[in-house]
Amino acid sequence: MQDYPWLKHYPEGLKYISGDYPESSLYSFFENTLKKYPKNIGLIFFNRKTDYSTLEKKVNSFAASLKKLGLEKNDRIALILPNCPQFVIAYFAALKLGAAIIPLNPLFSAKEIHYCLNDSRAKILFTLDAFSKKVLEAKENTKIEKAIFTNISDEFPLLLKLVYRIKTTKEYFENNAVKNHYSFKSLLKNNDNVETALINPKTDCACLMYTSGTTGEPKGVPLTHYNLTSNVFQISDYITDCLTEAKDSQIGVLPFFHIYGLTFVLNLSVYKAFPLTLMPKFNTKPLLKAIEKDKINVVAGIPAIYAALFKKDLSKYNLSSVRFWGSGAASCPASTIEQMKKISKGIFIEAYGLTETSPIVIMNPPKGIQKVESIGIPIPNTFCKIVDLQTNQEVGPNQIGELIVKGPQVFNGYWEKPEATKSVIDENRWFHTKDIVSMDEDGFFYIEGRLDDMINVRGEKAWPQDIEEVLREHPAIKDAAVIGIPDDYYGQIPKAFIVANGNISKEEIINFCKNNMADYQIPRKIEFIEEIPKSPLGKILHYLLRNSN
Repeated sequence: MQDYPWLKHYPEGLKYISGDYPESSLYSFFENTLKKYPKNIGLIFFNRKTDYSTLEKKVNSFAASLKKLGLEKNDRIALILPNCPQFVIAYFAALKLGAAIIPLNPLFSAKEIHYCLNDSRAKILFTLDAFSKKVLEAKENTKIEKAIFTNISDEFPLLLKLVYRIKTTKEYFENNAVKNHYSFKSLLKNNDNVETALINPKTDCACLMYTSGTTGEPKGVPLTHYNLTSNVFQISDYITDCLTEAKDSQIGVLPFFHIYGLTFVLNLSVYKAFPLTLMPKFNTKPLLKAIEKDKINVVAGIPAIYAALFKKDLSKYNLSSVRFWGSGAASCPASTIEQMKKISKGIFIEAYGLTETSPIVIMNPPKGIQKVESIGIPIPNTFCKIVDLQTNQEVGPNQIGELIVKGPQVFNGYWEKPEATKSVIDENRWFHTKDIVSMDEDGFFYIEGRLDDMINVRGEKAWPQDIEEVLREHPAIKDAAVIGIPDDYYGQIPKAFIVANGNISKEEIINFCKNNMADYQIPRKIEFIEEIPKSPLGKILHYLLRNSN
């Protein structure tokens, strides 16, 4: 323990290693908050406020209907929904039954949805009627037995619902006219009581998340109740001074189909009894208005969201209620962090995590020293090491290697992919993240790149992220991505894909690189494109660029 340099920067009074966390189910978070604060507002959706006692009635009714439809303990239900009350109701209803939730991105293609439904062997799916054509196509030749549909307006305030339905011509599933198709509204009419299933938090799967597929075909990541509740305990303990139970509020702009949004926004809000303002999609103006109107205290975002905010005149909005701004999913540029600090008195904290770690592993401390462009230090009960890429031996400060981690939030292995599991979890149960990092003398970690993206230029290791950051500094370059391509002389060379922000030639780009980076980092090939392919949370999909070459 004395060898961990980050300990001197730990929040005062917080133990780094404090033993096992309570073996809790995710549903117990909801139960405990309901008992303590039944009349507190749980959800705000287009100004419609729902308290916990009302939410519990809907959760119980939906759980009773799901049970009647055949959903049992350890079954799986796919939620293909944006952030809306319907997601929250279905989420806790399924958890009450001991079933596992599969949150899927509604923007997935029919092919991608089919893959996840087929791979997971989900029994029931729940989606918006707006996605019905795509989803019905996707569920063909899968194990789906029942399909539930809702309209986004089903949980709108009455007047807004009427206006919305007058203006829209979308198809509505108001009854069960089609066999094995059910409307959300009809399933909320079930008044049967449902007992909460007995679960083993350490072994029972709560959520089967699918990785974003940044290296190709997505993999199922089963996360137990203990994985997910432990990460909430870790986060809550680490930033305890930033969170006030039953008084603070949070905004749900991060999608719940992503582990960052699911854990830090939904699960943490329910655990801390926060009113949670739900946003089905991100738009800057509605987000800023909601922060101001609902006096939001906690905002979790990604660099792309914060960058978009600066395109608005922020002086028109009162953001003084925000005490905590969080950023994750991708590296946040130093300029963005500095801008955030100027517009708000709240602290801005960058963190790091993965789907496989529920997600948070490393986070900047809420008080004291914070280092720009660092992802921070390990959170409580989380062990982190950096190991050499060839020898797998631990390396010291200021050396680059692969980050490996252990902790209660770390998953046990991929869904039905034993070989993939063996490739990332070693015999000592260390999870090999494939993220290349370094650590300074103070114990602060820095992302250098992805192992899969490393470019080997005659033995020199070039990291796309380093090259991309330099390229984006040129005023005529709007965005950039870099991959390695084969070369007879160098083995591999960097190739840059450029989204231009003005007139610039390939020669100008190469000359700019010669003046700003090492010779082996200079892109030898340049290609201009309209848009860099990225995941929903802003990660560059380098594999798509590699596949196109």
